[in-house]
Amino acid sequence: MLARIISTISSVGNNCFVGVDLNGDETAIGAEEFDVFFRIARDKGFRITIHAGECGPASNVGYALSKIKALRIGHGLAAVNDPNVLHSLAERDCALEICPTSNEILGLVSETKELPLKVLQEYDVPFTICTDNPARCKTSLSQELFKVAKAFTFSVAKVKELTYSSLQYSFANEETKSLLKSKLRADDSS
Repeated sequence: MLARIISTISSVGNNCFVGVDLNGDETAIGAEEFDVFFRIARDKGFRITIHAGECGPASNVGYALSKIKALRIGHGLAAVNDPNVLHSLAERDCALEICPTSNEILGLVSETKELPLKVLQEYDVPFTICTDNPARCKTSLSQELFKVAKAFTFSVAKVKELTYSSLQYSFANEETKSLLKSKLRADDSS
């Protein structure tokens, strides 16, 4: 069944779909249950992101990196509990998708300033600021960036750096990334 889903997506073309994600309650069912799906997806050229270390342990992030070969990790906050996982994230240049409002809703942090961004920076783990599910969280990327900037007293330059980082780690094609970079540069100069 999974192979059929991937084949159907592939027949639509990689211009429409660029990656696959796994999210949900990682304590109920682990990523290892989807090994075959992700192997097929990789073989078809899809990039992979997995929500791991959101409600589960750092080992889930390690598994997503080593076995699933995820290029991005949704949340991944538990990674700060294992220096080896942090080193692996940095070594593989695998970005964590940090979602402040979602993390508060889930009770992972009580406020944005508790996010372990300083630890991630110390270990050179790349991260982006994301919305997770904007409709459920009733937020926008601008609101999330503002919350982080306020909580960590980030400068405008640091917020711009986070914006460029999001673009760098996106699954968009190079043409789209180049176009968006040009737009960001034009906005910077106005």
